[in-house]
Amino acid sequence: MHISFYSPPSTKRSDLQGLRGLAILSVLGFHFLPKTFPNGYLGVDQFFVLSGFLMSMLLRKPSNHSTVSSFVLRFYQRRLKRIVPLYFLVISISLVGLFYFVPDSGYESIVKSGERAVVFWSNQERSKGEDYFWMLCKGIDPFTHMWSLSVEVQFYLIIPILYLLILRFTPSDSKIQFFTLLALGSYFYSTVFCDKQQAFNSMRARIWQFMIGMIVNIESEKEIKSRRDEKLVKYGCLLTMLWIIGYPREFPDLVLRPFFTISTGILILLSSGDSILSFPILTYIGDISYSLYLIHWPFYAYWKLVLSDGAEMNWYLLTVFLVSVVVSVICYELFEKSVALNSRKILTSCFRWYLKLPNKSIAFLSIGLFLSSIFVLEYNRVEDWLTSPGVGARLDGLENNQTFSFEKVTKLHRKWSLYDYRNLYAPTCHYEGSIGPLEACSHTGLDEENGKYRFMLLGNSWAANHARIFYDECKGKAKRIYQYAQAGCDPLVSHRYDLELCVPELDLYIDQVEKEKPDYLFLLSRMIDIGDPLPPNVTSLEDDPIFQSMRRQFHRIHEHVKKRMFVLNPLPDIDGTKVAEFPKK
Repeated sequence: MHISFYSPPSTKRSDLQGLRGLAILSVLGFHFLPKTFPNGYLGVDQFFVLSGFLMSMLLRKPSNHSTVSSFVLRFYQRRLKRIVPLYFLVISISLVGLFYFVPDSGYESIVKSGERAVVFWSNQERSKGEDYFWMLCKGIDPFTHMWSLSVEVQFYLIIPILYLLILRFTPSDSKIQFFTLLALGSYFYSTVFCDKQQAFNSMRARIWQFMIGMIVNIESEKEIKSRRDEKLVKYGCLLTMLWIIGYPREFPDLVLRPFFTISTGILILLSSGDSILSFPILTYIGDISYSLYLIHWPFYAYWKLVLSDGAEMNWYLLTVFLVSVVVSVICYELFEKSVALNSRKILTSCFRWYLKLPNKSIAFLSIGLFLSSIFVLEYNRVEDWLTSPGVGARLDGLENNQTFSFEKVTKLHRKWSLYDYRNLYAPTCHYEGSIGPLEACSHTGLDEENGKYRFMLLGNSWAANHARIFYDECKGKAKRIYQYAQAGCDPLVSHRYDLELCVPELDLYIDQVEKEKPDYLFLLSRMIDIGDPLPPNVTSLEDDPIFQSMRRQFHRIHEHVKKRMFVLNPLPDIDGTKVAEFPKK
């Protein structure tokens, strides 16, 4: 198939860089000051429209590729060479830095997030178990902002093929109609078939925004004379968007997202050569927007974990913001930017080599950075494999009655803590779902004919944590062991901790016990809410609302247990009367 079509030669439009500058400023405001700029997330919607415009421009450039494969390959080369090298460089450096600051309990969550990021899969939802362990490390995912780039790259994979199909099977004057139908279908999908999170993250739910950009690119071929009413529309859209971004209250996204998407398309269509959007400072911010988008969030994660001290804002936040801007400028000037050598810039241009490399060199650079990201992600697993203890009496390779130095104990403790989430998996458990160890499971390897009792283990992650010990203790008398553990939710009360998730979970705990009807139920959980002080007007425990809720929930669970119900502490208590005898032994 010979590919040849025409689009008027393009010239660089400074106003588009100005729009990018506004978009990245909106996103930065939302990330660094979410309560001041709660609508700043709409900057990402603007990026999608701009990307659609750029993709259409690249696809419609004069081309004489002799085959479909060469056309598609050329498109991927042009887009990915600008995105991929810096992307993997930021991932590698971020991982090395954040591993020093994130709590050990968050290590596996970072690895999972990093694994999604390196394959452009960050827009996929996490399981409830993963979300819980992010709460343990203060809820900071160093790659949470990569979701939008994942959406873009996923769209890049399909758009050249889609465009060629449109070119092949639709009349030349019907492309806009086809793109419009595709946009309407995507928007309908996002509003009818997606929940709020899916509509935000899904590539399919974002196609309509890319289509708006592509439609605008086709329409921009037509000569548009600057008229007064068009200026009113243009500046009306711009001022309204700025007002919404700066307004300190969140508006419904069902209204804002279509408005921002269409308004961005209007600005692209009507703002060619606009003096406001072409203001040099604004356009330079647009130039560094990609570097700034990639770099700012790891710095924010560092502030949140190390410097925030629980505050929403302090002077360190301003410092971190400025540092992220400076690093982004350096990265853009010395790594990302492509300029021609001349006598005045010969020194700095020595570092501006990346986009001027041949395609093969860029491919090798990208592969090298990708492999470095994988190496950092999998370093501890590779180390575990190389230092595997082999077959022995203990899984950890240690020997009984062995003496260790404090340094050795600390090292082993950290090593085991890195895999807290993985260690929740019980090897004897057959899990009913696909979200991991924090769900229902039935233990295998039991004597169902000669076993006497039906046991059930119920609780939050502490129940899953003790599943192996519980199995070892009870398997001799069990004909069935059923386990139900949920992330972060107490089985007896949900007073103030993650109410949206845990209040419905109280009924699910009861449903599971009612369905199983165990002979013996062991409830094992870290009771978070019961540590709260009594309310000011309450002097008796009987009048405490938390105690009342727990007692009510206890009886609702207990009525489905045939014999006995045991409530255990998450960790064994020390018998204080025996402490004095320890030194004697």
